[in-house]
Amino acid sequence: MFLSAGCPNQRTSRQKVYGALALRRKKRRDLFAAPLCTPTFGARTAALQDSSTRTHRRGFPLSTDSWPYRGGVDKRRRVGVFGGTFDPPHVAHVVLVASAVHQLRLDELIVTVAGVPWQKVGTRSISSADDRLHMCELAFAPVDHVTVSDMELRRDGNSYTVDTLEALQDDQTELFLLLGADTASGLDTWHEPERLAELASIAVFPRRGYANDSVPNGFDSTLLELPGLEVSSSDIRRRVPAGRPIDGLVPPTVVTYIAENGLFGPE
Repeated sequence: MFLSAGCPNQRTSRQKVYGALALRRKKRRDLFAAPLCTPTFGARTAALQDSSTRTHRRGFPLSTDSWPYRGGVDKRRRVGVFGGTFDPPHVAHVVLVASAVHQLRLDELIVTVAGVPWQKVGTRSISSADDRLHMCELAFAPVDHVTVSDMELRRDGNSYTVDTLEALQDDQTELFLLLGADTASGLDTWHEPERLAELASIAVFPRRGYANDSVPNGFDSTLLELPGLEVSSSDIRRRVPAGRPIDGLVPPTVVTYIAENGLFGPE
């Protein structure tokens, strides 16, 4: 028997079909509209929990949702470590840090100002810890996801990179140590090199005259791509007492700080 369009039985049948389809569509919409769960990051390491361990922070708190490149299976925080004397920090340092954050997809990059660099003991006079820390705060202030830390300055005795990495390492963190090709080639002569290799991957940035693949065996490494900026802190220290300009070589805020505090002048 054919049912007319106005037949109650036919209308009831259609309502059931359309109702089931509508419910199915709603479930699909709800499924795709539901927010993804972002795992909370583990507790900060003891070294960074104390507010005195850092003097400049930008871009935090940071979740995986706010970083466009994340989305893989590994949800550990990717943290870069860039240590140095920074006497003074210059524009090549700033470019390196900004490039590393992008290329390594870092959640955070920690700039550690060296306290007593054991490789440089007795080689020359070094600006005070406070001056170098303040210059780094000024230099890296424009770069997001960067922390300038004084953790090595507060450490007694010689400053070893392995101690810094030990303080920052935990199960929720993947560490990357940033080194120039010249420095990376001598990693096997550093304090506890085997432990260094266990704690962090090495991110190597090019240096003129040095092979980019010179990292010793046993270290996991990757090469950063950087523009060729030939700037050195030693050249800047020579320019200042000679009365030569350092504009363009050093961030403007650091140029002002050097002038106002009489750094690198005649001894």
